[in-house]
Parts: sequence; structure tokens; C-alpha cells
Amino acid sequence: MTARSESIAIDIDDEQMSGTFLSPKSKVPGVLFVHGWGGSQERDLERAKGIAGLGCVCLTFDLRGHAGTGIPLSRVTREDNLRDLLAAYDRLLSHPAIDTSAVAVVGTSYGGLPGGDPDIVAPCALAGTACAGAVPRR
Repeated sequence: MTARSESIAIDIDDEQMSGTFLSPKSKVPGVLFVHGWGGSQERDLERAKGIAGLGCVCLTFDLRGHAGTGIPLSRVTREDNLRDLLAAYDRLLSHPAIDTSAVAVVGTSYGGLPGGDPDIVAPCALAGTACAGAVPRR
């Protein structure tokens, strides 16, 4: 992998130190993890750390009504959580190191439902996203 080199100045007190940023020239894939009903991002963190170690930017998050979000699970709808997923997806795409044509969405149980929803899969497919998850048969 080739690297980009950028000379920088680091301000300290009234002086400057010279430095060099070295970063990959190419952008890297992104992976969004979506946990199951009643779960949290804690379940996905180890897997995400391993994949990040392979050169991807990973995002885990807590759906509304789950973990410590402060919203009762009984007040959250599937549509709410689909909007949560889309907001997290957009946030992942905004990361400066992401190759937006190489993004995967990995869902567990309830978190895999978007993989079976044409309203979610179609926009993801257009963006070059692979959606994977445990999708129940209808």
C-alpha cells in the first residue's frame, strides 16, 4: 500500500515543530454493525475491532430504545430504528477515510432486518453497499 506524505507544523507555545502525516493514498472500506432487538453495540465491538485491524473503518452504535439511550424500548417502532440505521449509515459515509463505494452493513437478528427491506437495500446497493444479516423468512 502506498502512502501519502504531508508536511505539517505543530504549534507549541510560541514555536512550531515540524511533522509529517503519513496516511494511505487510497481510502478504505467501511463496515456498519447493527445489533439485535434488546441488544447493544457491546456485542459487536470485538468483531469490529478485528475488522478495523484489517484496514476498515467500523461503526457500532446503540439503536434508540436499547442500551443506555434513555428511551423505553416499548416506545420505539421499527421505523424509528430504520431511521437510526440510516443516520448511522450516513455518519459512517461521512468519515474522511471511507471509500463510499465499499461499505458493508452487518446486522444480527433484528439488526439484519434492513437487509430484507427493499427500501433500505435499494439505496444501499446504489451506493455500493453490501447488506448482510440474519433476515427472517416472511
